[in-house]
Amino acid sequence: MHSSKIETESLRNARDLGGIVNKYGRKIKPGKLIRSDQLFEGSNSDLNLLYDNYNVRTIVDFREEREKVEKPDPILKNQKYVFNPIFPDLHAGLTHDEESEKRKKMWEMSKTDPKVAKDGMVYCYLKMAEDYSTAMYKKFLKEVINNENGILWHCAFGKDRCGVGAYLVLKALDVDDNTLMEDYLYSNDCLHPGKIWTESIEGYAHYALDFYLLAYLNRVNELYGSFENYFENYLGITKEVKEILAEKYLD
Repeated sequence: MHSSKIETESLRNARDLGGIVNKYGRKIKPGKLIRSDQLFEGSNSDLNLLYDNYNVRTIVDFREEREKVEKPDPILKNQKYVFNPIFPDLHAGLTHDEESEKRKKMWEMSKTDPKVAKDGMVYCYLKMAEDYSTAMYKKFLKEVINNENGILWHCAFGKDRCGVGAYLVLKALDVDDNTLMEDYLYSNDCLHPGKIWTESIEGYAHYALDFYLLAYLNRVNELYGSFENYFENYLGITKEVKEILAEKYLD
């Protein structure tokens, strides 16, 4: 069972992880862990729905500085906003190293070439396993650990940076691998209802594809020896932390 789509008038990929059952038969509590697409175009009624019905008091933004400035999150009342960019901003004029230039060139070429779009997406997933992104996911997981109400995290479409974040949260709650992949792929039903995937620029850029997530996991194994080592020693999800998370988020 994947996460449940939150029916809204303005958000396309807002979902509650509540109801997912882990491999030990324990169920995630509803209204605690929310994943979403960006909130900028969220209507007042939908934003209040998240606040009132899902108790969202912390919002974690995975986007880059440029995205945040162009489409800032609307924050309600006493909500805590955490800027937590999974990638360093390559458009702010602050970095000009070889890695930055490679990403910029690939991004431009991906707009006209499906193969480059595919390779570019794989490249982004590989980078999500590396040092900078790992540090930002660790920071995000600390917010999840310390959260006492509802916490929402998002990127632009709620499928890639947000999808990996959801994968890590669910993994920490001992959800099985099949369910993890099912929830990751459910973004396609939410973002493109009734449509069939095609091998195209849009198909590679705007869909969650299983080999993207697998590329991330394979890169984790290459860099850290095993996912277990990565999880415990680089993300800080120790046995004790998992017990805290289980107490907080599982029935």
